[in-house]
Amino acid sequence: MKKIIIILISMLMLLSLVGCGNTEKTSENKENEVVEDNKEIEVDKDLLDVTITIPADYYSDEELTQEYLDNECKEKGYTSETLNEDGSVSIVMSKSKHKELLNDLADEMNKTIDEMVNSTDYSFQKIEHNDDYTKFDVTLNADQVGLYESFASITFILSGVTYNMFNGKDKTKIVVNFYNASGSLIDSDEFEGTFGEVMSDLSSMMN
Repeated sequence: MKKIIIILISMLMLLSLVGCGNTEKTSENKENEVVEDNKEIEVDKDLLDVTITIPADYYSDEELTQEYLDNECKEKGYTSETLNEDGSVSIVMSKSKHKELLNDLADEMNKTIDEMVNSTDYSFQKIEHNDDYTKFDVTLNADQVGLYESFASITFILSGVTYNMFNGKDKTKIVVNFYNASGSLIDSDEFEGTFGEVMSDLSSMMN
């Protein structure tokens, strides 16, 4: 009887030890899971944030201060805006806010394009573009590109470069093709560069 009791006690002790071992392992596993979850949260946060740097040329007409950017950041709902030593501004925002920003830019561009097509100042019959505004196919009610249409080409190029700058691209290639009503290509403008280079070219043209 004593032998049976000793065996039973020994078995219970062994089971207790096994249970403790499993508990420690389970505890360790849970701690590891928490660490992994925290890492995943940090990674997800990085994936959900978008950082873009806007060159100083874009703010050439403004006297920027960090205080001004901090207030703008709150108003627009960005994560942060930082004034860099070279005058550029680094903006951190959520992906949803970035998408909202690009949609607002696209809406403004589409509105301008519609106004051009409906205006009697231009001989535009139709203006088509791709999703990232790097290619514009313009159909005219004429066989040559007039003065107003040439200036409109500058608008397309500047708008396309600006859109892509806010989409995180430093340099962008923009192509503007002009067609007559029968679909024949009559002229083409092409630009590849940064926002600052566009503004420099425009300044050269004006002088």
